[in-house]
Amino acid sequence: MWDLPAGARHAYREGLDLDDATWTRARAWAVAVAASGVAYYWDTFPAFVAECRARLANILST
Repeated sequence: MWDLPAGARHAYREGLDLDDATWTRARAWAVAVAASGVAYYWDTFPAFVAECRARLANILST
């Protein structure tokens, strides 16, 4: 979901009627998964690291 454009994320959240606490937990989970992907695959899977870094930038900019 965090790879979606902002408008699509908003529609997704509204469609599921998620409260702020649930949305914050989902965002934190996405940060944790992306950060661990960067750390784990840094030397072995650069394409995935780039994807994780882009996802982190997207999450942290919203």
